[in-house]
Amino acid sequence: LFPCAPSAPSLAVDLQLLEFVQNLFVRMPPNTTAWCDTLEAFLGNRGYKLTTRDSIRRRFGNALQWYGCLVNQTRLAVDGALEKERETMLAKEKNSGRVSGAGTSMSLRRVLNNDSAGTTRTTKRRDRKGARPSEYLRKRCPLCFGGKQCHDEDAV
Repeated sequence: LFPCAPSAPSLAVDLQLLEFVQNLFVRMPPNTTAWCDTLEAFLGNRGYKLTTRDSIRRRFGNALQWYGCLVNQTRLAVDGALEKERETMLAKEKNSGRVSGAGTSMSLRRVLNNDSAGTTRTTKRRDRKGARPSEYLRKRCPLCFGGKQCHDEDAV
């Protein structure tokens, strides 16, 4: 259960319900007032009368807001830790002089000595800071912007 306030909460909401409502509001306009009015009517029809008007709305809105903040902060912390580890692995790979591909690896010198115009431009671009696609692009399309199966026609 997730509280509506950090101290002395008067309402606790199930985490699965908060996740459901958060997913619902991704697909429709977020309207806690309408959702809470519907919940109050649903409970009222089953004999659970609430004492004050909007008694759920404010507290549920607070719980939903702080649940969303907690989920976002957790996601940021995990993504940050993963990105830090990716950077460390890339630095180790670069320092060892090996570039790993889809199941094979070849020396960095061999890649750099490849004389085709496209690979020369690509290699120069890769050496610059920030030449790696952003995390946003890698998440949206791992086949295009990252991963071991990048540009592998058989991966689809």
